[in-house]
Amino acid sequence: MHFVHSPIRSAYINYMVNYYMTVISTKKVKIYFGDATDIIQPAPYAHTDHGSSSHILTLAPYNKLTTYLPLQNLLFLQQTHSTTGYTIKQDAPLPSPFSLIGDFLITDKPHCGIGVLAADCMPIAYYDGAHNIIALAHAGWRGSVNNIAQKTLQQMMRDCGTRPQDCTVWLGPSAQSCCYQVGPEWVDSMPEHIEEYVTKRDNSWYFDMPKLICAQLLAGGITPQAIQLDCHACTMCNNSMYHSHRSHKERAGRQMTVMCLE
Repeated sequence: MHFVHSPIRSAYINYMVNYYMTVISTKKVKIYFGDATDIIQPAPYAHTDHGSSSHILTLAPYNKLTTYLPLQNLLFLQQTHSTTGYTIKQDAPLPSPFSLIGDFLITDKPHCGIGVLAADCMPIAYYDGAHNIIALAHAGWRGSVNNIAQKTLQQMMRDCGTRPQDCTVWLGPSAQSCCYQVGPEWVDSMPEHIEEYVTKRDNSWYFDMPKLICAQLLAGGITPQAIQLDCHACTMCNNSMYHSHRSHKERAGRQMTVMCLE
């Protein structure tokens, strides 16, 4: 286990790396980017009674998160590759884990973890340092093409008064253009502007989802230096270290990304 200092804002951010799991720690926010040691199977997790948002932290594998994050509650969504999300304010009652259907969460509640599960899709973690707001989005190709990165930011602005220039955004592990192969029928079905994010190599097409998401964040007002790529490994290149649906098919598990405020 060792610490890696980000080249950006290195005085404020520590990175703890153990296996491929990474914990980002700042004065106000903590982020856990998981790996293949998060053994979560996709079929049962959203249909299991995890109890309350506090009780889930007593259950494996979620209980290990308390080693790294100062959690009192933990929330996940039933993810559907949508652009639907929820804002949970400090004084609002907390829903049960996996009870809401959508793909991003926003909160200003300290010690309340918000999480997504992924296996090639990208976790996008936002921190508004001016208002002490966090958000976490789950972006697959559907979500990215439908601009979930910017729609999450827009809901932060609308519900919490966030200004894009006050945000730091971390991109987590996901499938990248080196491996993310798509068919010509997929390319033909996409909006015209998506062609910029698809390249052809050896008669095959590859989708650059991270490039698209970065472009959306920049168009939404996030500054280039605020987009953190330190934790952004390719889950397909490193499919022995990460769960990868495209590599492991139906056998693929899911890794967690969870963030919380101190």
